[in-house]
Amino acid sequence: MRPSDLEIASAIAGVFRSVEMLHSAGWRDGRGAKIRREAVHFLWETRDVPKLSPHRPHSIRAREYRRSGDVGDLRYEHSIPLATYMPILRAASADPHQMLSALKLYVRPVIVLEEECRLLSRAGLNSLLPAGSEPHDALARYASVGILTEAF
Repeated sequence: MRPSDLEIASAIAGVFRSVEMLHSAGWRDGRGAKIRREAVHFLWETRDVPKLSPHRPHSIRAREYRRSGDVGDLRYEHSIPLATYMPILRAASADPHQMLSALKLYVRPVIVLEEECRLLSRAGLNSLLPAGSEPHDALARYASVGILTEAF
C-alpha cells in the first residue's frame, strides 16, 4: 500500500524544511534547489506512473506520435515552470495541507514533442509563463505558441 497524498506532501514539506535549515546555516542554495526538485519529482510526479507514461496528459501531437508506436521524440514537460512553482512550494513547506494543495495546483506534468519544446524555447517560455498569466494556468504557455493539449 502506498502512502496517502497527504503523507507524501508531508514528506516533501519535511525535505524542503530541512534544506531551508541547512541554507540558513550557510549551505549554498544550488544543492538545495536540486534536492527540492528531486524530492518533488520522485515523491510526487512519478509516485503513480513513470515519467513518460501514456496515462499522463499529452499534447495532441504527442498523443498522435505515441499512437504511431514511436516514443523517441516525446518529452516530459512541466506545464507550469519550476521557476514559477518552487517558490510557492517553499512557502507552503510549513504545513503539509498547504503543500498538498500547492502540489496539486502547480505540479502538472504533460508529455509534448521535442519540436513543441523548441517552440516554447523560441518564444522565451522555457521556464517562464507568458506575461499576464495566472501562476496556476497550466495551459498558458502552450496556448501562447499554438500547442493543443488534452484535458488535464
